[in-house]
Amino acid sequence: MISPLFAKLSLELNNISFLKVDVDRLKGTAMKYGVSAMPTFMFFKNGTKIHEFKGANATELERVLREMSHGPTKTTETPKSPFKHFPQLEYIYLDVGNVDQIVDKIVSINIDQLKGQEHELSSDAVQSLRSLAGTLKNENQFHVSRVTEKELNSLHQCLQWPPKIRFPALDLLRLSVAHPDGATWATNHLASLLSNLTENGGGFAVPMMFLRVLVNGFRFEKLRNEIKRGMVQIWPSLPALLFHDHKQVRLGADTLVLNLVTLSCTDATLPKSDLAGAIFQALEKESDEENQYRLLIALSTLAYVDPAILQAMKPVLPKFAGLKLEAKVKPVQAETMMLLSGIKPTPPPSPTPVQAPTPSFDGGMGGMGGMGGMGGLDPEMIQRLASRPEIMQALQNPSIMHKLQEVMSNPAKMMEYQNDPEMSQLLQTMMQFMR
Repeated sequence: MISPLFAKLSLELNNISFLKVDVDRLKGTAMKYGVSAMPTFMFFKNGTKIHEFKGANATELERVLREMSHGPTKTTETPKSPFKHFPQLEYIYLDVGNVDQIVDKIVSINIDQLKGQEHELSSDAVQSLRSLAGTLKNENQFHVSRVTEKELNSLHQCLQWPPKIRFPALDLLRLSVAHPDGATWATNHLASLLSNLTENGGGFAVPMMFLRVLVNGFRFEKLRNEIKRGMVQIWPSLPALLFHDHKQVRLGADTLVLNLVTLSCTDATLPKSDLAGAIFQALEKESDEENQYRLLIALSTLAYVDPAILQAMKPVLPKFAGLKLEAKVKPVQAETMMLLSGIKPTPPPSPTPVQAPTPSFDGGMGGMGGMGGMGGLDPEMIQRLASRPEIMQALQNPSIMHKLQEVMSNPAKMMEYQNDPEMSQLLQTMMQFMR
């Protein structure tokens, strides 16, 4: 589907006007411009058509529009990373949710707990929230739809509710900041909302949901910049959120940190070294797989883009190698170890029609004692490794085998072998199978 990309770019590229034409209703317009296939994209500058293409080609659509907005980018393209998992250069959003159910919850609380009280919503305010929900459900129209001041005022009234019942209002705000009008409103009110990060009157729910509001706030530049300005207030509360007892609070904090790291790749004013220190401390204590994954991607991104952080991390390499990480995170750890050790993976070679004998794995691979000390390799990976004659040949060398077993049991050993041509090449080749 190309419509979501069209809508996304229309919000992002503010110096271009985006229009859709219903060819069934405006047949004369379609005939005038020779539209013979759907979709057809036409690009105009100063009233003159400068480009056209047919078909749902998302790559071409984005390329043309970005060049129209910013000029050709061939000389400023970021070199492709040799690593699969980092750097993280795109923001992550937590914007999945059923907006009708959220508004239903707000209405239920309003009836059951606020009847006759100061913060009770009027029937008119409830209707405004229903109208807001209708707008938020139609994401493909965000570039032309409007969220009214009346709707946002009704949401603001809910955000003044006591902390123990504020959760659904923050949930609605989380989805609202994905709309340009909602993001503008949040930009203007962010300073007064930041107290939600340290609010404990509603348990973990209030800080958890407001962290998600901040995460989604990275979608638009104005709100993103306001969040950056608010770091003076956000930063002191971040450690407690990164070490919170509830993993969903930590997930919000970890994702916020990951987005801050992504922003720091293009914004030199953010304190990368402070971010790296906070991330490493959180990673040492984190036990949840998804949280570990986001923290490690953030830390690896910082090390990849900032030579100073890369050098600062090398002394803690043994400590880093000893982190107890879940299965999903280990490939990222392996790539990070390669980065810290100065080893870069090479692109996988083109397939060659070389046939190798199929070994038997019943008693382990010859001379390898049933893969002792190499518990990180599952049977499927072993089969894939065995299909590469050069790997099989290297593994028959007792010296290479000993070094490899050392690395598998203690990744910090990579540092010792980074100048060993045979080991360096073998490790690069094997890393392809961990992707």
